[in-house]
Amino acid sequence: MIVGSVNGAEAKQLIERLGAMKIGSGIDIEVDDDKEAHFFAKMHPELNIHFHDDVALTVAVMCSKLDIVKILVETGANVRASNDLALRSSVIQGDRELELTKYLLESGADVHALNESCLLLACYRGDSHRTQSDFSINEGRNQYSKRIMGEPGVFDKRASSSYINTIVTLLKYGADLNTGNSIPLFYTVSRGHYFSTLVLLEYGAKADARDGAILAEARRSGKKDIEQLLLKYTT
Repeated sequence: MIVGSVNGAEAKQLIERLGAMKIGSGIDIEVDDDKEAHFFAKMHPELNIHFHDDVALTVAVMCSKLDIVKILVETGANVRASNDLALRSSVIQGDRELELTKYLLESGADVHALNESCLLLACYRGDSHRTQSDFSINEGRNQYSKRIMGEPGVFDKRASSSYINTIVTLLKYGADLNTGNSIPLFYTVSRGHYFSTLVLLEYGAKADARDGAILAEARRSGKKDIEQLLLKYTT
């Protein structure tokens, strides 16, 4: 597994330094025809990466160390240990750790773990933890869109506190947006998450779910922008 590489003269210089530091016991170095040095990490043969139900993987996720997560997974760490605790630990960090979430899903993590807990958490957090009442009354949607969106319709990394792209990713991997009689949609509406609500509706959530109770919640709380959005998608 390549964990690093350098080109040209840097390759020779770095190899000499590593040799002088006697680091060769834990790292293999190969130099190709283009004088590029590749570094390969090796686990100690007696190292048990599965101790305490693969807690090392979860800790790496919580510390946002994607490179270490990859080393552990490729060495055999169980991404589904402890009811997919690694994935749940990634999702709770939202869009700022989207690549971690994607990698774990690609590596076999269960998107449905603990009765869709990942999607429920992402929808509860939604657009941002600050949008519960601040940005979804009358013109609130327009003000919030200036903070969270780059080009029209494209969410970018400036929305570091957002869970919108995390929701999209979970849905693409098959998360059930109708779980618990449309709890995900109820969460996004009741907490004023306009864009998260839009995502769920675009993926097929029923705007009139719970016999209209979700629409009634939008009206009760005065979130007119979300009310109008639900009406647009009501069949």
